[in-house]
Amino acid sequence: LIILSSESSCMDFKQIFPAYASKARVLHFVAQPARRLLFDDPFSEQKVLRKYAIEEKFFFLPNQFWKHKNHRVVFSAMKKLKEEGVDVLVVCSGAISEYRNDKHIAELKKSVEENHLKVKLLGIIDYDDVIVLMKKSIAVINPSLFEGWSSSVEECKSIGKNMILSDIPVHREQRHPSCIFFPPSNAGELAVIMKKMYVDYEPPGPRNPLEQQNILAELEQKTIDFAKQYQDLVFEALAIKQHKHDT
Repeated sequence: LIILSSESSCMDFKQIFPAYASKARVLHFVAQPARRLLFDDPFSEQKVLRKYAIEEKFFFLPNQFWKHKNHRVVFSAMKKLKEEGVDVLVVCSGAISEYRNDKHIAELKKSVEENHLKVKLLGIIDYDDVIVLMKKSIAVINPSLFEGWSSSVEECKSIGKNMILSDIPVHREQRHPSCIFFPPSNAGELAVIMKKMYVDYEPPGPRNPLEQQNILAELEQKTIDFAKQYQDLVFEALAIKQHKHDT
């Protein structure tokens, strides 16, 4: 059997490798941030913000800097907002490299510099810090043109965080309960969404214990469902092996 992370990637697999289509199975992974990170800790969270010199409200974009991750549309939206007098901060984490296109990173940095955009490029950071920045941001943005099964979407689902997502099939499949979609090539529509969130944003207060427990209970149930699905796949694979042995 061949396990794929989404129905979307499974469809691609079947089109590219039709001879092996019968082997394909889908298993949606569940992000597992440390349980302690699900509960608010103002002291530790402020420490992380100070660590990266973040002193104002911000959007968070935790993607590798590969071309298909589509940072360009976010920077174009920021330019439009700046022209309207709304100067937003976007904090980016992820490897600042693109092994398939040497010019891509230079072009992005040039766009940021020429348009005087407020972008923080953090590079690869501690995973705990990623979760804290997700929680403290106005919203997490994933503008990607292609995903197998987006880790940032799953992480935000696991911690109960809102998102702005490119409208691609796999993001629809992931069914984030608190997200807004935008066409991945439409910087104008993204700018409208970001502007409204930026203007209307108020820092959230500490979550009440009931909300925290609900998030934890939902994550545990999703993890159990994942484990059962994986177990079924293992049993199916063993049954196939046994059948081949018997025949």
